[in-house]
Amino acid sequence: MSLTKLAYNGDSKIIKNLVNRVNALIDGGGGASTLAELTDTNITNPSDDQVLTYDSTTSKWKNKNATASGVTDVQVDGTSVVTQGVANLPSIPEDVDDLGNVVISSPSDKQVLEYDATTQKWKNATPSGGGSSWADIEGTLLAGQTSITLNSSSIKLTSTFEFFTDVFGVCPTNAVVSVGSITLTFDAQANDLGVKVRVTNTGAVSPYTFKSYLEVGNTAGAYINTGLNIATTQEFEVKFQLTDTQSNNVVYFGCWQSYKDTMIYYYAGGFGCGVGGTMTPRHNFDTDIHVYKATQDAIYLNDVQDGGVNWANAPTNVPYYFFKDPDHSGAINIRIYYAKIWDNGTLIRDFIPAVRNDDGVIGMYDQVNDIFYTNDGTGSFITD
Repeated sequence: MSLTKLAYNGDSKIIKNLVNRVNALIDGGGGASTLAELTDTNITNPSDDQVLTYDSTTSKWKNKNATASGVTDVQVDGTSVVTQGVANLPSIPEDVDDLGNVVISSPSDKQVLEYDATTQKWKNATPSGGGSSWADIEGTLLAGQTSITLNSSSIKLTSTFEFFTDVFGVCPTNAVVSVGSITLTFDAQANDLGVKVRVTNTGAVSPYTFKSYLEVGNTAGAYINTGLNIATTQEFEVKFQLTDTQSNNVVYFGCWQSYKDTMIYYYAGGFGCGVGGTMTPRHNFDTDIHVYKATQDAIYLNDVQDGGVNWANAPTNVPYYFFKDPDHSGAINIRIYYAKIWDNGTLIRDFIPAVRNDDGVIGMYDQVNDIFYTNDGTGSFITD
């Protein structure tokens, strides 16, 4: 397109210059050739990756660094988000400790995160039991001998063992473990034999092994004083079994006190139960498993009402005993499978037979209070 016709005023030079200038504007495109030349922009010292941002106060577009609030489309490269040139991004955690509800202090191998309800934060801690540990115990079986005992505080009833000797193919034929020692039996050797036992103890193992029953055999003397006094607001339940007859009148559970007897007992060839001196009928000896439950209203034998109660008359200054009370001979030939005691409807004792793993001691474990009760008398208990 070009300008070819204009009105002539007598000056051909003026006309020629005007035509040339108009044609240049039309044919060359004219107007602004950069953003800065536009009338609604204000470009100052532009730099890489800047963007145009509208300023409503000046009605101008201005160059600025991009901010996170203005990002609506983010390029993802593999697993990384490309944010080059984008300023004011929120902090992205790189470590566990960067999280607002986590506090890490001097972490060590095999620690775990545990929640602290008081501070409402997760903290690093060593787990109960501390994982697994092992120890090597060594000794020499002398020529001609057939057994060797190795001692170590790392040997427990719950330990596992690996056996090594310095002669290929020679292994123990038997092993007997007790707390703190292990006795190995070998065929007799013509020469001294080096012996090594690797003892492994696994962490987070319960300190107790729970059993079916706690038993006093045919020798009296073992008993437990629970330390819990009988109270008029209580109830109890006991599962028991006689394994043979008694030679004396004895208390299996509770306390025998004249006219206030609160107990399970053996008397004159039979067994029974009483609360506050009110006694059930005496039942003939048998070896069946039975459950006595004394509520605030009645005594039940195997869920069948067996007699009344008089809790108001129960002794209040004596504790519950297992297998004996202070005024009578110890029981024999009796197993107790469990015993529970309630006070005002709340379970306050839940006794179950157990073996303490560290030393092999047999007793009663109270699941309510996490207390282990051992033999207060002579002799020993038996369990399965």
